[in-house]
Amino acid sequence: GTAIERGLRVIIAGAGGAAGLNLVTGDNQTAAAGTVLTDSLVVVVNDGSGNAVSGADVSWTVTGGGAVSSTVVTTGADGRAAVQWTMGPVAGPQTVTASVAGLGGTPVVFHATATVGTAGTLTISTQPSSTAQSGVPLAQQPALQLRDGHGNNVAQAGVAVTATLGSGPAGGTLTGSATAATDATGLATFSGLGISGPGGSYTITFGGAGLSGVTSGTITGAAGAATTLGIATQPS
Repeated sequence: GTAIERGLRVIIAGAGGAAGLNLVTGDNQTAAAGTVLTDSLVVVVNDGSGNAVSGADVSWTVTGGGAVSSTVVTTGADGRAAVQWTMGPVAGPQTVTASVAGLGGTPVVFHATATVGTAGTLTISTQPSSTAQSGVPLAQQPALQLRDGHGNNVAQAGVAVTATLGSGPAGGTLTGSATAATDATGLATFSGLGISGPGGSYTITFGGAGLSGVTSGTITGAAGAATTLGIATQPS
């Protein structure tokens, strides 16, 4: 006979309406700015009895830059929805929220920290003087900052930054020390750097191994101070 005829009670259980949104995994990660976090962000939608609820639309919102792989993800048969998170370009804390309208536990907040990437570029923190006297050290010495590919300062000491004459009249050269090393903050400050040559417009280019170079603003060069006399007109 049937189960009922045998005195047995058969209970068929299924998920009820969605009641709660919960974080599963992916919180408190760290990655370099502009890169994808190792672990996906995962949430689960449950009914009041803790059963997984499929077909619920989970909305994802980024705060602090970066992006998620999808802004809306529908939960699967296991009640879960997941996205990948690409860190924003600025180093520091960032967040992503997951939400389902009307559910308890909404929104769920994921936290991550974007770290500074590898040094790849130079920026001019202090421009050299806009005028120069031939053979005399520039009154304002240039300073260069290491940055990663997203513009974050890179604190790395001992990186050599080299100056070369970018442009200028024929015969122009740099004088003094053409190399400076970065300090603990990633800043390289030159000392005694100058230009020797005829009057005219000059620029200085700065670079280093594995670093994208950068060129200074225009420096107007002038002849050096008089050191000798010449006879313009011989006496009769």
